[in-house]
Amino acid sequence: MAALQLDVWRTVYVSFLPPQVLEQLDQDSARQSWERAVAASGDAHLLVATESGAVVGFGVAVGAEIATLLVAPRWSRRGHG
Repeated sequence: MAALQLDVWRTVYVSFLPPQVLEQLDQDSARQSWERAVAASGDAHLLVATESGAVVGFGVAVGAEIATLLVAPRWSRRGHG
């Protein structure tokens, strides 16, 4: 999840976030954040999109609300979102 999240952010958010923010994104920190989030999930659900055995996107739902929905750019427009 962390690698996919950083890939999406570095590609999709390049026009929204300053370069220094994108450069500071760290996969180990993102992985640790995911581990903490999953451990404390409570009412959250992680949904994973796959294609040909590869994780290509994910969504996080909290209660009835979609909190996050990310699909790797190279896998967009294939019905994963």
